[in-house]
Amino acid sequence: MDYFTIPTDSDVNTSALTKALADQLQIIIHEPNSDDDIIATNYQQYLTQPETGEPSFHKPLYAGDAFWVVSEPADRRHVVDFYEHFTHTWKLLNSGKIAWTGRRLICVNRDSITPCAMQLSIDIPDTAPNGHVVLSVEFDARGNEDTFESQWVMVDKDDKECYPNYSSPFNVTIVVENKTFRRSGGN
Repeated sequence: MDYFTIPTDSDVNTSALTKALADQLQIIIHEPNSDDDIIATNYQQYLTQPETGEPSFHKPLYAGDAFWVVSEPADRRHVVDFYEHFTHTWKLLNSGKIAWTGRRLICVNRDSITPCAMQLSIDIPDTAPNGHVVLSVEFDARGNEDTFESQWVMVDKDDKECYPNYSSPFNVTIVVENKTFRRSGGN
């Protein structure tokens, strides 16, 4: 309990702790780049809120809806040169119980980062449960050296976010470097 910064001045509610740990495991599995630590917060919620039968974290918009980003976390990071054009590809699995129809991935922070996605919206083909889909978008790295995160969410045909409160499952990290300057030794 000390490790999770949960006060130990009262009896430990093992049911609430188990649920909070399960919520944290979902983040580890579905969002491996996330550093969110929700154990203490969710433990307190489970102590004070009535039992709902549903986990408090990751509730999709539609019951039975789920996904898996098949791509490795390393494949979601691109180190590129100034003004380089590159392609990012998502490999997704519909791991839920409902078909995806009329869905899209949309970029939600294009105006706040320098690298530019050439498409702000990518249509997702209709995908049955257990079906795979591969989506790609081209980026222009532009000329600012820094690390950026292009943020993407999945929306339904009514532009409602399908997986609210998921912190970053579709995001793309872009590291822009001036490789010519580095190769010349800074001259």
